[in-house]
Amino acid sequence: MIPERIINSLDRYVNHGIPTGGFLRAFLAKDLTAISLADNENRIALWEIWLYCYNEIPSLCWGSYKAVDAWIEMKTQERNADSKADASESNNTSQDKKGN
Repeated sequence: MIPERIINSLDRYVNHGIPTGGFLRAFLAKDLTAISLADNENRIALWEIWLYCYNEIPSLCWGSYKAVDAWIEMKTQERNADSKADASESNNTSQDKKGN
């Protein structure tokens, strides 16, 4: 069984580009040092984590350190763009209310 904290970390990474911890970063990069970084619970769940990643997360967000870094950068840019759009929308709404 995959530890809940790993599923949560993967979800934050995939959906928002939030960096993972060392073990999961190495795992996503397909770096075999992930095995040495895994705690006992994750070592037992390695195959299940692999199956989850293979079946549930976009292939573009894992496979190498370059892919992991690019995913984080892309999602960070998306978050920043969303924040700017939200701020702009909020300012327009405030100005509309003042004008009425």
